[in-house]
Amino acid sequence: MKEETIPTKKLYDEDAYCREFRARVLSCKRLSDGSQNLILDQSAFFPDAGGQSCDTGWVWQEGASPLRVSQVRLQDGILIHTVVEQADPGYAGEAAPGHEGEVAPGHEEHVASWHEKQAAPGHEGQVALGSEEQVAPRHEGQVFQAGTEVFAKLDFEVRYDKMQQHTGEHIFSGLVNRRYGYHNVGFHLGDDEVTMDFDGRLEEEQIRELEEVANRIIRQNLPVTASFPSAEEQKQLTWRSKKEIDSESLRLVTIPGVDVCACCAPHVKRTGEVNLLKVESFQNYKKGTRVFLCCGERAYHLFQKEHGMVRALAQECTTSYENLPDRFHQMQQEIWQWKLRASKQMEELLSYRIQELPERGESLVLFLKEGEEEGSLLRKAANQLMQRGAVLCAVFSRKAEGGFSFVIGSPQNRANECLQKMKEAFAVRGGGSPEMVQGSVQETTAQELEAFFSGFRG
Repeated sequence: MKEETIPTKKLYDEDAYCREFRARVLSCKRLSDGSQNLILDQSAFFPDAGGQSCDTGWVWQEGASPLRVSQVRLQDGILIHTVVEQADPGYAGEAAPGHEGEVAPGHEEHVASWHEKQAAPGHEGQVALGSEEQVAPRHEGQVFQAGTEVFAKLDFEVRYDKMQQHTGEHIFSGLVNRRYGYHNVGFHLGDDEVTMDFDGRLEEEQIRELEEVANRIIRQNLPVTASFPSAEEQKQLTWRSKKEIDSESLRLVTIPGVDVCACCAPHVKRTGEVNLLKVESFQNYKKGTRVFLCCGERAYHLFQKEHGMVRALAQECTTSYENLPDRFHQMQQEIWQWKLRASKQMEELLSYRIQELPERGESLVLFLKEGEEEGSLLRKAANQLMQRGAVLCAVFSRKAEGGFSFVIGSPQNRANECLQKMKEAFAVRGGGSPEMVQGSVQETTAQELEAFFSGFRG
């Protein structure tokens, strides 16, 4: 077998809880940005795959400073670890327990050949995955030599969080499939968000029921197992899958009575480890439904955050949690009544201001005062001005971000004509009919606008 075709032994397939391990370096290539692509004979780092982001962690040689594993990808069965220099977290020099000194089965001769090549003239520093590429001489915290032993440690809290999320997703998706026949056609598990896309519409009541049943399954603490069924065994099985998978590499994750799904990712051993499942929100997506989900610590932190918000609102409204919706509705009604009264008073005051404006033959211009910026007042004021008989009636309201909103009316149907001339003189956006236009103007002053209208002759 060629060196570059030997697959990495994936320790996460055997033990999802493996957080530290030893391995032999098969190759190490320095990249132009200073990072390194490191290939090991075995690894517990899960790559970007199956809709899930990769594991991160640390790798080091005994007595040397650790390097950060920032990215892991799978290529032709080989795990490629992108390694960068980063501050020492305190792992240097430690021996990783478990898998001590092991070389993955099938790699013994491969590692031995590396030692031979390093000793052979003309082969110093030669690496796998492209024997024409050579690695620079090793120095502290930098390139690893092929054949040497390294220690590695995962950011296991992050890994375990993803295990909780992924198993929770299987529970929920399995229930959706069994109850409604919908398929999970899209899945994303990131550091902050989990989304599932189903090819059918789910209503709020259905999602609430699915969430309740999912948490019941979590409390039942059912086993979660992973298996690699043979081609013969596969003929007797039914499973979910987002895509066609080669029968030789099929890995099934099973939750008895709930779900059987093709999946390459690490999962918890029992559903009870998911702890809690909460649907954060959902929305119609394409012809189906997108569901936002969180489990475990994420769900607990969401509860903490939302409970704190509810408690603060209840205290502010001097009511109990149970009465908060009613109190909120009551306050909305009160606010609406006050706004209605204020609007009527503003209209009355505006009418007095309009009556006090001097008569003009060509144009009347009104600038609303602070507190009169409500959008509906612009049009109402313009309609009142038009009754004064002027050729043009313009009402302006200052915008918080700068400039003015405006409505221009014309009993003689010259509003569009005025708008075009404004666009020649100012930075204006807007449109409408010959009788009335509306829009906004930037980078000008009230004095400049008044001067424009006083000089407007058409």
